[in-house]
Amino acid sequence: MRPTRLVWPFLWRELKEQYAGLSLGVLWSILQPVILVMVYWAVFSTIMQVRVPGIGSGSDLPFIVFLLAGILPWFMVQEGVTRASSALIARRAVIRKVSFPSYVFIGAIAGAVILRYGLVYLGFLFVFFFWSGGVSAQQILIVPILLALLSLMIVGLGLLLSSVTVFFRDLEQILPPVLMVTLFTSPTLYPSSMVPEAYQRLIYANPYSVWAQSFQGIVLWDRAPSLAAMLALVLMAGVALVAGVFAFRRLQPGFADVL
Repeated sequence: MRPTRLVWPFLWRELKEQYAGLSLGVLWSILQPVILVMVYWAVFSTIMQVRVPGIGSGSDLPFIVFLLAGILPWFMVQEGVTRASSALIARRAVIRKVSFPSYVFIGAIAGAVILRYGLVYLGFLFVFFFWSGGVSAQQILIVPILLALLSLMIVGLGLLLSSVTVFFRDLEQILPPVLMVTLFTSPTLYPSSMVPEAYQRLIYANPYSVWAQSFQGIVLWDRAPSLAAMLALVLMAGVALVAGVFAFRRLQPGFADVL
């Protein structure tokens, strides 16, 4: 069997093992993000009274729709990158003893997260498009492209960060707060129109801002990302993947000695 084909068996094994022994099983994979979404919804919609304009002169969009359009892809990035970055350390016993293509572990973990949140996002899209009255050909074309590019970036970052984490264990502690900062400094929990002009550059210095607005634009307003935005997304995905593969290949010979 070719090494790349090993990713699929390990992916399904990862999905089974993640919730093995838990009384609610895979339901936890839904409950955890749902709880966070409810908290953000309550704080930003009810307390802070964030409003999202609809199309044209129509009434405001429900905030929960705006929130889900941008935060579900972020959940995919957050969990995929975090779990993939520690994949090699978690499997160090196998890597030390067996000659095995260790990138399979990273691909399986990232793939399991991408598959789970991808299905959740498709479920959200089905409900939203049914509620809004239909879906355009542009949305059918662009949303899968965005999800595919995001997935490539997650895999690339997983390869890169997992390789570095083997030699710099502090990265496991640094990564969660860094990812949280990317959420709060991107127009995911609030529209970019609410950001004072003095801080607009700070918001757009955050790489996830382009992802959030691209998903929100095509899903909520049937507005395709601009050419500059698409080029930025392709560049981020491509650079992450190339950097991840390069770092993994260069550092892999030293994994067994350090682990």
